[in-house]
Amino acid sequence: MIISVIKLTVFFLIFSTYIYCIDIEVLPQKVSVGDVFVIKVFKKDDVKLSIGKSNFPTFLSDDGKFRRVILGVPSWWDSGNYDIFVDGKNTDVSIEIIKKEFPTQEIKVAPEKIVENEKTKVQREIISERILTKTKYKMWEGRFIMPVEGKITSEFGVRRKVNDKARGYHRGIDISAPLGSIIKASNAGKVVLVGEFILPGKVVIINHGQGIVSTYYHLSEILVQEDELVKKGQPIGKVGSTGVATGSHLHWGMYIFGVDVNPLNFVNNIYE
Repeated sequence: MIISVIKLTVFFLIFSTYIYCIDIEVLPQKVSVGDVFVIKVFKKDDVKLSIGKSNFPTFLSDDGKFRRVILGVPSWWDSGNYDIFVDGKNTDVSIEIIKKEFPTQEIKVAPEKIVENEKTKVQREIISERILTKTKYKMWEGRFIMPVEGKITSEFGVRRKVNDKARGYHRGIDISAPLGSIIKASNAGKVVLVGEFILPGKVVIINHGQGIVSTYYHLSEILVQEDELVKKGQPIGKVGSTGVATGSHLHWGMYIFGVDVNPLNFVNNIYE
């Protein structure tokens, strides 16, 4: 009887080890602030995925063979290794965050344009809420495209000094283009916000699904409406300098679950 109990206990331990041995893949394994990485869990059933204190949903792949989530590296993560947990269990797989230094950019703006009051606070909250839009279904396909032709005059992550005062870092890229140039949707999605605001000027925000959102600021004209479904390459607005802007350009941003990432990640890579 004692031997049977021992055999049963050993079997249970082996079985327990087996059910928590999950095949998982992370690409790339070394990233910096603003980078994008993908976690694939080779399991069809829904799983709970966490990194540190943050929990993330996973979505079934297009071919139905695995679950995956696309994530961005937030500015508040320190450098080092972060373990990945699935269903509360350590997978022994980690993501390595590498420290990255960004240059400083000095900008001169007419002082009367820099407004910080209750109205700008409310407007910022409205924009932040739409950037956090999450839907289970995926609307984008393939690589994202540059929304307008032009020269990138301000890179992602540069430290901003406006009128000699530190203003945080740049959460997108600025593309210089002639006034009135057509801005195209970087990929298919649903328009979740259009409007004119004090700081970013005329704005369009598009939800691409599964936590991925793109933003378009300082437009001179908006060509779409809220709740409109747009296709990749569809005209959504025209380049302008509305809001706080030093010249005619488009500020293009990309967010994943509210975390700002370099939009060029989506132009240079395919996340399916």
